[in-house]
Amino acid sequence: MNAGLRSLGGGVLASVLVFLLGPFLLIAVAGLNAGDTLAFPPSGLSLRWYAAVLQMDNFQASFAVSMGLAFASTVLALLLGIPC
Repeated sequence: MNAGLRSLGGGVLASVLVFLLGPFLLIAVAGLNAGDTLAFPPSGLSLRWYAAVLQMDNFQASFAVSMGLAFASTVLALLLGIPC
């Protein structure tokens, strides 16, 4: 493969990754804000917003459902995939 095309492909891949993962990284960093409102860059560092989310009943219930589905799909994929 041509070196120019390979570097172009790497640049496109990096751009797509930044486009897809960039917003998640910004939200994760903004969630560390110690203030009462969303601000970027954070004025101070705190985990209180993450602790508040973990204490919400709706989050805990949906997280339990997600983990149950992940476990069940993993077991099903293993049961179907290993014989193949």
